[in-house]
Amino acid sequence: MAQQPRYAQTPTTGGAPAALAPSASSSAATTSTKIGDRAFDKIEKTSAEFFAITYGALVRQMFIDHNERADIVNTQLDQMGERIGVRLIEEYAARSGAPPCRSPAQAADSVAKIGLKMFNPQRPSQWLQPPRSSGPVSSSTGAAIGDAANGSNGGAVYSISFDENPLNVFVELPDALRQTLWYSNVLCGVIRGGLQQVGFVTLVWYVRDVLRGDDVNEIRIQFQGKERETFKVDMQK
Repeated sequence: MAQQPRYAQTPTTGGAPAALAPSASSSAATTSTKIGDRAFDKIEKTSAEFFAITYGALVRQMFIDHNERADIVNTQLDQMGERIGVRLIEEYAARSGAPPCRSPAQAADSVAKIGLKMFNPQRPSQWLQPPRSSGPVSSSTGAAIGDAANGSNGGAVYSISFDENPLNVFVELPDALRQTLWYSNVLCGVIRGGLQQVGFVTLVWYVRDVLRGDDVNEIRIQFQGKERETFKVDMQK
């Protein structure tokens, strides 16, 4: 029987639980970053510890319900994230005030600097230009948005890396799962579901995860086409 993910005990302190709040930073570098910061300030915060433990309990139960099949759990997390992303796009539009995305480059920029910033206190460290192969990407190959590589079907590919993931707090994967389970695969579904609502057809998948022993977390987004938007951003607000 495969081992399930293990969770450390929540540390007890004399103060309130740590809130999902960003660390202090210098001035925002881009307009998108500033929009993301303002949007994050507007939303209601929750306990980081409670958030992580609740998600961990969900993954554990999925693992039990699906006979410890990591591949099925990966799919279920992705599908759950897609449903969340479809709903979060409304929150994104209401809170961010960001303009509509007209190109994959704009969409990728908004995902990293606004969307993920609103719901994840850790700002992505940088965008990377992935190689044509699907192998590991060096963090030294930073590239500007819009300089993404092309995928096998010609779609623009962007990659986002981040050092810390609030979903990973208190989690340790046993060796039996480190090569099969993408613990935070829900994030891929959230990104795909949100982009789908504004007309972008994408493939989104994890490439690296610190829980698997990698030095950084990395999610890759491949844009495959454009469809009619299900949700339109109202710029009259």
